[in-house]
Amino acid sequence: MTQGWREDKCPSVRAGKRPRAGGAERGRAHAPPLSLRGRSDGGFCLFRPVICLLLMMLLFLLLLLLLLLLLLLLLLLLLLLLLLLLLLLLFFFLPL
Repeated sequence: MTQGWREDKCPSVRAGKRPRAGGAERGRAHAPPLSLRGRSDGGFCLFRPVICLLLMMLLFLLLLLLLLLLLLLLLLLLLLLLLLLLLLLLFFFLPL
């Protein structure tokens, strides 16, 4: 491009003025620092979903273990009640 084209198309160059900054350049001065704006690369981070998935699996396994322990406790209580019933039957219905 020639200097003449630039003078024809840009009135600020013809008038000898410095061109003003555009919207992106003006807004950049008032933008928060990068640490407050978040990641600037825009890439997908795989670690956060993987950690979340592992934590959910761990929670599921803990709940399953708790459920199995409650079931075992219920079976032990049932066995204890049956044993108590058997002892009552032996003492009351068998002659001594």
